[in-house]
Amino acid sequence: MLRLQVGASKAEIKQSFYARAKEVHPNHGGSEESFVELLNAFEELMAEASHGSKSNRSARTSAAPRQRRSSGGATKQKRDYTLGEVLCERLRDDEVTAATLESVYAEVKQLFDSGERMTELIIDALIGAGMRTGGLDDARALLHDGKANGLFAGPTLVTALAALIKWGSTDKRLTFGAILEELPPHEQTPEALEALQNSFLLHFRYDPLTRWL
Repeated sequence: MLRLQVGASKAEIKQSFYARAKEVHPNHGGSEESFVELLNAFEELMAEASHGSKSNRSARTSAAPRQRRSSGGATKQKRDYTLGEVLCERLRDDEVTAATLESVYAEVKQLFDSGERMTELIIDALIGAGMRTGGLDDARALLHDGKANGLFAGPTLVTALAALIKWGSTDKRLTFGAILEELPPHEQTPEALEALQNSFLLHFRYDPLTRWL
């Protein structure tokens, strides 16, 4: 499924997986069966690469694939990912770079333009990668671009701001007032304000509308 040579590195496995996912994802012309098969192949090859040896391949083949196909396993969860969510998994690597973020963000925008919805997983991955690669300024720049292009509006904007609170909780420049400035007045509904207040309380450990804990 991944069209790789024996002994491929983790980086090569991931690159092939994301390229093939665009071809076989059920929401973009592929089938669920093919996508699950791709996920299984990806997980098995990544497990083998992590072990760094094929000496345990027989033992892993007899046990691990069966576990991955059982209910509650990784494949059962990821099989329902949108293509955007699959591609955003690249942003969760420790070694994610600004170039990778730019590439994934461009792909997400194309998917959005073609009708794919923005989900919490996608938004969290984008904002998180922005913080990790360029800090608060870059994360805000991505937020502003997303607002300008319609990716973040209404509920998705609140989700993006909650993600900014989560990932930016170590930056003292990020205040609740700064968060509210990003939310247009007509979108500052009681539900939105409560969601952002709760996020601030969770990650900053104080309630911005009352007092320090």
